[in-house]
Amino acid sequence: MSVDVRGFALDEAVTLLQRQGYGVTTQEVRSKKGLEGNERRVVRVKLFEDKKEAALTYAQFKTAVE
Repeated sequence: MSVDVRGFALDEAVTLLQRQGYGVTTQEVRSKKGLEGNERRVVRVKLFEDKKEAALTYAQFKTAVE
């Protein structure tokens, strides 16, 4: 059984999945507005159970108040 890591910080999500034996690939997506962020969060997860592979899509989110 796998963990749903949507919304997790990217590094945390990768670590959790690797501990479960998954190979992990990542890809960044950006908004058309090009907003800068300071935290990478997982927005999409594709699990390939038969191959024990996970593809994570992440985006930069602005979470620090200036």
